[in-house]
Amino acid sequence: MANKYGTKWSPERSAASVALTIQSTIFNQARQADERRRLNAALKVLLGAEAVSSGKMCGYLAFAYQVASLKAKLNGVQLISGVQNLLELWVAQGLTESTLGKIRDNLFTIPAPPGP
Repeated sequence: MANKYGTKWSPERSAASVALTIQSTIFNQARQADERRRLNAALKVLLGAEAVSSGKMCGYLAFAYQVASLKAKLNGVQLISGVQNLLELWVAQGLTESTLGKIRDNLFTIPAPPGP
């Protein structure tokens, strides 16, 4: 059967296309879950070494997730300044700058911005 563009449409090709899209989505979700598990494990080790209280761990975890999100979207100077803005935001919320810096440096290998 031809559609309005003159190409043939087949239910088998449509079903295969949908199946491929579902398979790709499931694969990407599994990959993201693996990355998040690795990030959580590394973060727990770092926060344990820093003797962070359990009440503040959520803030450090949120910072790490936000940095991961920025790293996926930005690079270069934009990434460095975006992470620095996040760091300042979380310091204002009561988290320790040195611990946030260690998360930035050790888990994400994003350099600190150059001094003035």
